[in-house]
Amino acid sequence: MNISRIKLRHLHCLVVVGQELSMVRAAQQLSLTQPAVSKTIAELEAIVGRPLLERHGRGVALTPAGKVLVDYAGAGLRNLREGLDAAAGQPQSHQITVSVGALPNVSATLLPRAFEAMRAALPSVYIRVAGGTNAQLMGRLRQGELDMVFGRLAEPSDMLDLEFEHLYSEDLVALARPGHPLAGSRKVAPTALSRYTLILPSAGTPIRRTVDAFLVTHRVALPEYVVDTLDVAFSLQLVRQTDAIWFAPEGLIESFRPIDLVGLRLPRDGMTGAVGLTVRRGAEPTAGAGLLLAALREQARSTHSARD
Repeated sequence: MNISRIKLRHLHCLVVVGQELSMVRAAQQLSLTQPAVSKTIAELEAIVGRPLLERHGRGVALTPAGKVLVDYAGAGLRNLREGLDAAAGQPQSHQITVSVGALPNVSATLLPRAFEAMRAALPSVYIRVAGGTNAQLMGRLRQGELDMVFGRLAEPSDMLDLEFEHLYSEDLVALARPGHPLAGSRKVAPTALSRYTLILPSAGTPIRRTVDAFLVTHRVALPEYVVDTLDVAFSLQLVRQTDAIWFAPEGLIESFRPIDLVGLRLPRDGMTGAVGLTVRRGAEPTAGAGLLLAALREQARSTHSARD
């Protein structure tokens, strides 16, 4: 069999005929005449060396050989489309590229402002923004997939060959719906939390360890219902619709302003974490990465100095 004689039109035509099981409907789908479809299938059958379709009065059916080829051709055409889409989505050769990992507490606030600030300095830039847990992002940074990670300070075990630049400190807040039994209290005793469903950051993340330390310090027993998630949309709706209490970074909540949730007046000790930039130790930033680093530093300085 001379594979070089097979064209994309042959495979596309066979796949559509196999889906429609009708030469007439396949011709309509392909914007061809029925004789043109029949000719294309005949050419493919001649190349393969065996029948691919069985004709009958109500349409056509795939032969065993036709079924096998349709399966492989369909998968191949899907892979080709995905490859073309991926290639079309790549930056042009003249574009400066920047890859940044960002946690939710900064991706909706400071990061967009930093991107806008870059526009004045870079007329053409291709920016990739990656999400995930802190540990996942640090792994990608270490492997060179990312230029930087913007978010909370990672655990020491995740900082091998990496260095952290502290930009500001951020509190965790406990959020509840308006009208929640604890919402009107001038001072909430931490032990009262155990009476309600708690929505906590995913286990193993730095922010979860901060929450866990707070709960242990204040002798808060975990309630019967605990939700472990980093899904912001789900958490937001759950706390709006129930008496659940959601522990979230203050920076994340800023992106929802004005927000219809109430911050509970809990003790603030132990609820603060460092936020900043993590890069590979000793690596020289690219031109685009250097500009983004500078823009992020400036956004952090101006935003948090204004609050202070």
